[in-house]
Amino acid sequence: MLKLPQELVDLVLDNVDKNTLLACSLLSRAFRNVASPLLFRSLVIKDSSPTNHIHAFLRDLRTNTIRSSRLVKDLCLQGADSADDDAVVSIIDVYVIFSILDKLPSVHTLHLVDILVKRHYDMRDVPLKPRSLKKLYLQGLAFDLNSRASFASEDTGVLSSFLQMLDSLEYVENFICDNLVTVDVDQVGWDWEEDIDFAVSTASFLGRLVTSNFRIKHLVTRKLSLEHDCYLEVLRTSGALDQLQTMWISDTYTTIDSILCGGAVHNLSQLHLVIDYDGGHFQRDMKLNLTQCSRLRSLRVSSIIRARATGKADDVFRFAAALDAACVQPPDTVTSIEIEQHHKTGTFNHDKHVLGHWLPRNHQDLKPYIDSRLEKARHRKAPGYKNDVIRQFRELIEHDADIYMGFTQMFAALPADAPVKDYETMLTLFDVAISEAPAFVESTVVAIPITAILLGPMGTLAGFNMFGNDRVNKMIKAMLQVWHNYLNTEDSRSVLTDDVTGWFGPNASEAIPNFAQTYVCEPDQPYHGYKSWDDFFTRLFRDGIRPIDFPDRTDFITSPCEVTAFRYQPNVKAREQFWIKGHPYSTLQMLNNDPLAEHFVGGTVWQAFLSALNYHRWHAPVTGKVVKTVLVPGTYYLQAIDALEVNQVHTPGAVKEGEAPGPAPDLLDRSQDFITQLATRGLIFIEADNPKIGLVCFIAVGMVEVSTCDIKVKAGQRVQQGDELGMFHFGGSTSCMMFNKHAKITLADSAQPANHVNLNSVIAQVN
Repeated sequence: MLKLPQELVDLVLDNVDKNTLLACSLLSRAFRNVASPLLFRSLVIKDSSPTNHIHAFLRDLRTNTIRSSRLVKDLCLQGADSADDDAVVSIIDVYVIFSILDKLPSVHTLHLVDILVKRHYDMRDVPLKPRSLKKLYLQGLAFDLNSRASFASEDTGVLSSFLQMLDSLEYVENFICDNLVTVDVDQVGWDWEEDIDFAVSTASFLGRLVTSNFRIKHLVTRKLSLEHDCYLEVLRTSGALDQLQTMWISDTYTTIDSILCGGAVHNLSQLHLVIDYDGGHFQRDMKLNLTQCSRLRSLRVSSIIRARATGKADDVFRFAAALDAACVQPPDTVTSIEIEQHHKTGTFNHDKHVLGHWLPRNHQDLKPYIDSRLEKARHRKAPGYKNDVIRQFRELIEHDADIYMGFTQMFAALPADAPVKDYETMLTLFDVAISEAPAFVESTVVAIPITAILLGPMGTLAGFNMFGNDRVNKMIKAMLQVWHNYLNTEDSRSVLTDDVTGWFGPNASEAIPNFAQTYVCEPDQPYHGYKSWDDFFTRLFRDGIRPIDFPDRTDFITSPCEVTAFRYQPNVKAREQFWIKGHPYSTLQMLNNDPLAEHFVGGTVWQAFLSALNYHRWHAPVTGKVVKTVLVPGTYYLQAIDALEVNQVHTPGAVKEGEAPGPAPDLLDRSQDFITQLATRGLIFIEADNPKIGLVCFIAVGMVEVSTCDIKVKAGQRVQQGDELGMFHFGGSTSCMMFNKHAKITLADSAQPANHVNLNSVIAQVN
């Protein structure tokens, strides 16, 4: 029985002629005995091939593949490339679109891209069968009106025919309109993107569209030439939005409040607004009243800042303040708020700041901790700073104009109830934090005290600029070194007690159960026998707690750390825009442009992270020889500013292959993959004895306070699987395993993202 080869899963017919289609029809007959649930994953027909040829091909395809229960999952009818100045958008008949759907009932997604829709046939004689599409994309779609007659009239033209076809749809999960216009070919020729105000407007078309039979689950509208009043009236009265869960609206911010107050979006759980701002007067009467959205969980506001010719540097911050004043308090159901800013000057830059996991709620959680630290500072006997490095930090801020502006702006961008109001308060809190060991608290964020102080500023645009600044990072390194020195003293053991906030107290014992049975310690001795806080933090497992899984199997790779799996990415590229949405791994940046990096281009990355409560030593994932070790200096508190490519349409909730799965719960988690390219990190290259594994690289990535990557092996040293390689000193951290491009790696089910993975357990097998 014929097995369908992988390369035929996707079929693209690009500007085909009669002979090409004949060859395709003959090819379809070769599939007569194919036992496959799906013949083509996607079928793309470009440049709108002649109607009779398309029909002939689809007829043969349907006739000759009787044994395939589903022929095509995704169908795309695509015009010429609109980026080409000489390109002419393709013409396709409404009848052809419907006929294709009729012949391919298995279609899951229909894309109409850069198409000029005409009508030649009389649709009244076409039988319309109910069907269920999951996704309908109308991207770069135009309609040849050939007249300016009112759509309200008894018109039997192209729009009516197109709507008649859509009326046969029972259910559309995702409905996306992008750059949808109406044109009069007689008036404007082929320039279908011309912004011409027709009496038959796009708003009227959408008005008729949403009153069709189908119900929409996700709605995206961008770059639409809308008559707002008409569109709003339809949204208010139509039942098409009864099941709406996600709504993205762009360039229509003056209408948002009316849409939300219309009551047609009571099931809405995610709202994304894209607001275009030219640096001028912001509409001060704008109000985003979300009180009707009783089920809203996620609010996202993206602002496109277009600086004027005399644009000022603080345009972004003025806009953010105005937007903040315009937003009515979201309902209690909201657990995630994101504010994105895309600052457009001469070039196109994508900048996003994320204010954590519902930042005002985090502020309330942090307030008691911050207040207690400030109270402690006020009761000091000597004025000024206890640590001279804090005085130096203040001098850096106040003597450098750019740094002074950045540290001032990062706090100005925070909500009014933020617990840390300015850089002076920040420095006072730093002085307290680096003079003591961290007590145990239930919040992981407060268990990383410097991060607790900077959680708000880290999520601002100014913070992104400052925490990427070399001089600022050198000062942070000096400050953390002072703290690290203290954490290696006997005085730092003051929190290693059984008090409520002690690391052997009732709360800590619940978070780290069976401590004495798991870790090397002396429970009958003061401080459990630890010589310092750092000695406690880098504690060892007792013998036999984490044995090597299958020690005789050289084809198994084991976990180098006690971690939670975060991400698995095959076929990594040499260079990627790692700061954009999804944070693709950029091999050369991760490996600091090391000469050995070329071995890993096209290879595989497995990333996992450690919490403040985890075991913090690293162990060899394979048996072999250490080829090279490298310590790479980098950033400490620089977090991801995701970029949303505003020139594309993104299906809400969709996760592309290779992207981090699902929404991250807070700013630190959101930046796990991003920081692998920028943060302080240690690289350990090992040549495995098994040639099928070959060269691997373990990357220990310092995260926030975890500035010290302590490598304990050196080049030329032999290591056995499970031998110690090094350790982190204090805090949470992340790590990566990189496999070379020739290693055929199969990831273990237990090492899939979100799973807890024990040290020395199998994470992958080489084929």
